[in-house]
Amino acid sequence: MRDRALDGRSDLYSAGVLLYELLVGERFYEGLSEEDIWRVAMKGNFRPRGYGGLSRTVKSVLDLAIAPEPEGRYPSAAHMRDAVMELGRSRGANEGRRAASRFMTELFADERHAEREMILQATGLA
Repeated sequence: MRDRALDGRSDLYSAGVLLYELLVGERFYEGLSEEDIWRVAMKGNFRPRGYGGLSRTVKSVLDLAIAPEPEGRYPSAAHMRDAVMELGRSRGANEGRRAASRFMTELFADERHAEREMILQATGLA
């Protein structure tokens, strides 16, 4: 977006956005028009409305992943993976796991219902 060469750190930004969406259950740029998204992305330092509700530990991981300048991000995907894995071992990770579980349950509700119906019909319990 800033007319610079891309490297793996742009993927880390994308992974940070996706991690936020999984943890919070809302789009990173929720409620913004496409034009607004471009504007805030170009400025850097955008934090979505649900960001404040995250634990300090989760925010520290996300802050490195979505730093406005690539030099401020994790040096590699392996470094980010290690930080995310450490989150999973930390005490505050249960909130993230629950949020991710709720998000996935809601996202695939129709598929889960259809699968349940298919099983009930196949077993004659419908």
